[in-house]
Amino acid sequence: MRVHHHLPAKFEARIEAFSFEMLAVFFPILVIIFMAWHPVVEALFVIAFYYTTTLLPMVFKKGQSLGKLSVKTRIVNLNNEPVSLKKAHGRELFKWVCGFLTLGVYFVIAFIVFTQRQDNRALHDLLFKTKVIYTEPKVSGM
Repeated sequence: MRVHHHLPAKFEARIEAFSFEMLAVFFPILVIIFMAWHPVVEALFVIAFYYTTTLLPMVFKKGQSLGKLSVKTRIVNLNNEPVSLKKAHGRELFKWVCGFLTLGVYFVIAFIVFTQRQDNRALHDLLFKTKVIYTEPKVSGM
């Protein structure tokens, strides 16, 4: 029996964690559509909701948002060391700014790149020199 450590997260795990992050962005947007708040309050609400579900958990669990925690994956540097909060923040900010500026086309391109690469790294992983791995070792028979 062989134990595999630091295996790259597969498509299903990445998309499941990403869907949780999408919910963390679009749920507050849906809420503010029906509320008559000042635009500054609306923007702060969306940003605060996103940060509390995605980046705040990374303060306590290095490299794990609530979505990544639920699928047992983690963002790490290329040497499998925990990613810094600053790098994780930059990575997430880049991913979402590009996603909004391109009206979602960036996400499609990132997932195409991700599925074509052996190491399962997306564009934002390549740029920030990170990867997403499973937190628990996988066991396979020989």
